[in-house]
Amino acid sequence: MEAIPSASYSMTLRVEFPHQPGSLGAILTTIGEAGGLVGAVDIVRIGGDKTVRDITVNARNSDHGRSIVEAVDALEDTQVLNISDRTFLMHLGGKIEVRSKMNIRTRDDLSMAYTPGVARVCKAIAAEPERAFNLTIKRNTVAVVSDGTAVLGLGDIGPEAAMPVMEGKAMLFKEFAGVDAFPICLDTKDTEEIIETVKRIAPAFGGINLEDISAPRCFEIEERLKRELEIPVFHDDQHGTAVVVLAALINSLKIVGKEMKDLKVVVNGIGAAGVACAKILMSAGVEHVVGCDSRGIVHRRRDGLNASKRWFAEHTNPENLTGGLTEAMRGSDLFLGLSVPGVLTPDHLDTMNEDPIVFAMANPEPEIMPEAAFGHARIIATGRSDYPNQINNVLCFPGIFRGALDVRAREIDEEMKLAAARAIAEVITEEEVSEDYVIPSVFDERVAPAVAETVAQAGRRAARPVASASRNRRWAPRPPRFLTGRSGRRRRQSCDGGSASPTRRSASRVPFGADCRRQITAYNKNMAGLRKIFVCTTPGRGVAGPRAGVSSTSAFARRSRGLASPHRRCCATAAAAATRRGRSSSSSRTTSGTPASAPRTSPGSWLATSPERPPAEPRALRGCGTDPPSARRTRRARRAPAPSPPRPAGGPCGSSCSRGRCSCRAPARPGP
Repeated sequence: MEAIPSASYSMTLRVEFPHQPGSLGAILTTIGEAGGLVGAVDIVRIGGDKTVRDITVNARNSDHGRSIVEAVDALEDTQVLNISDRTFLMHLGGKIEVRSKMNIRTRDDLSMAYTPGVARVCKAIAAEPERAFNLTIKRNTVAVVSDGTAVLGLGDIGPEAAMPVMEGKAMLFKEFAGVDAFPICLDTKDTEEIIETVKRIAPAFGGINLEDISAPRCFEIEERLKRELEIPVFHDDQHGTAVVVLAALINSLKIVGKEMKDLKVVVNGIGAAGVACAKILMSAGVEHVVGCDSRGIVHRRRDGLNASKRWFAEHTNPENLTGGLTEAMRGSDLFLGLSVPGVLTPDHLDTMNEDPIVFAMANPEPEIMPEAAFGHARIIATGRSDYPNQINNVLCFPGIFRGALDVRAREIDEEMKLAAARAIAEVITEEEVSEDYVIPSVFDERVAPAVAETVAQAGRRAARPVASASRNRRWAPRPPRFLTGRSGRRRRQSCDGGSASPTRRSASRVPFGADCRRQITAYNKNMAGLRKIFVCTTPGRGVAGPRAGVSSTSAFARRSRGLASPHRRCCATAAAAATRRGRSSSSSRTTSGTPASAPRTSPGSWLATSPERPPAEPRALRGCGTDPPSARRTRRARRAPAPSPPRPAGGPCGSSCSRGRCSCRAPARPGP
C-alpha cells in the first residue's frame, strides 16, 4: 500500500493556463489522478487570455512530486512556470536567530549593557563564579552538540549536513519550553576531542544536549561528560526516545489489558536508542527483551559484540534465542523498531501474540508503513508527524531541560526520566486513550509544563550539591507553600516573607502563588541587567529563603528602561504593612511576651538580623539590594509621630477592635 502524501514533500507549482472555463478543473483533476493532494490555490495574475495561479500540492516523496509536475506540464496549453519546494523555502537562511532582550536606545542603556557598566558584573562573577548562572544567559541556555555521524536515518553525513537538524532542535527547545538552545556541530569524530571541546564550551551553557552521535562512541562521551561537568548532560537519541516510548507503552497496555512483566519485547536496532529503550523498559518492569541487529538476534554466545551490545546480550534474551528477526518475532507482544525502513512485514506481525503493538520509529521511513500494518496490529505508532501516535522526542527533551534548569539539577538521573514518562502518559486521561491516541500530540500545550514540573520535583528530591569554586553553597529548593505559625496553624507564605492567615488574609500582602510567579516569570523574561538573589524580610516575621530562579535587578537599571518589577510592587506593599505593624509593635509584642526591640529570625536563614540597625525599624526589603518604589513614603513613616492610644473595643461598625484599630478602619466613635 502506498504512503499518504504529506507536507514534508510539499511544493508550490506556478502554472499558466488558458483563461477559460474548465481549465483549472482539468489541472486539479490531473493532480488528483497522479496521486497528489491539492492544498491552497492562489491567483497570481489574470490578464488577456491567460491566467497564472500558484497551486500547493503534497506528494509522497520526491519522485512522486516529479511525476505530478510532468503530468500537469503535459496538459494542452498549460505550462508549469516555476516549482518551489516549501520545505527548502522554510530553511532559507536557517531557522533560528539571536535576538536582544532589550533595546539599546540611549547612552545610559549602552553604558549598562556594555562598557563601562558591564565591568562591574564581570568583577562580581570573577569573585563568585556561581553567580554566572543568574547574571548571564547560562541559566536558560543549552548547547545542542553533534558530530553528524548518526543523523536521523541518514547515517554519517558530516557536521555541515547535520546543521538543519540541530537548528530544528534548537527551535523546538525555544518553542515548547522557552529554553534558548544553540547548535554546535563539531568537525571531528574523535571521542577525546569531542569530550574536550564540550568541556571547553560548557561554562557558557546551563546544559548539554548530545545529538546524533553514533554508537558506541556516544555512550563513552555521555558518561565521561556526566562525570566531569557540573551541568546536566543528556543524549536525546538515547534517553529522549526511551522516555517517549515508555509513555506510549504505558497507555497502550491500558487498551490491550496486559502488564509490563508479562510482555515479550523485540527491539530491532541495538544502537544508542535501542539500548536505552531496553534499559528504561526493564526499569519499568519488562522482564523479557530480545534484541536484533543486522546480523540477527543478539545473544550471549555471539562473537564480535562491542561493549554496549555485550551488556545488552548479558541482560536480555533470557531464553538465549538465536536466528533472525523472524525467530524473534514469534510470540512477541511489542515490536520496537529503531533500525531501517522495510524490515518488518505483515507476515511477521501475524506471528505475534494477540493484540500486537508496533512502534516503527525509523526515520524518515519506518520499518513498516502504517497502511501495511493496518489490520495486523492493534496499536501502531511511528516517528512521523503525518500519522497518528507520533513517538517524537519533542514530547520529552524541552520539558526535561526546563525542569532541570529550573532547579539547577546537576544531572538528569533515571528517576527524572521515569517521572517524565509518567507525566507524558498521564496527559491523556483514561477516558481519552484509544488505539489512535496513546501518546499526546507534540502540540499539546499541557505536555512540556507537566514534564518540567515532575522533573523539577524529582530533581528537588535528589537535591545534589552544585560543586563550584564556592563549595559552601548548595542548591536550595523553593520554600514551602505553607508555614506553621506560633499558634500551630498553617499559614500561607507571602511574597513579603511573612505569612497570611488562611482565615483572614491581610489586604496589604500578595500571596506568593501562581499569579505572582507568572508576573515574576514575565518580568524576568524582559529583564537583563544586574541581577542578584532576592531575599525579603519583614520585622517580626523572620527571613524568607532565596527562591530558585527569582532575581531582583538594580533600581537604577529598571528606572532607566522604564520597567517596574513585580518584586518591587509586592515588596513595596509589604513595606507599608511592615510600617503599620511597627506602629503597634509595642502593644502587640509586649503582650505576647516578646520584646518590641527583638525582631524574629527564621532558624538557619541566609540573612541574619543586623545588630547595627535599629531593631524597631521596618526591613521589608533588607537584602534585596534595592530600595522599594515607596522608599520616600517609608522614610516619612519612620519619622511619623507616635501612634495614638488604642481605640476602645467596639468600633463604629459594631465589631471588636484589635491592635488599636477597628477592623473596618472607620473613624472612631466619640468617647463618653
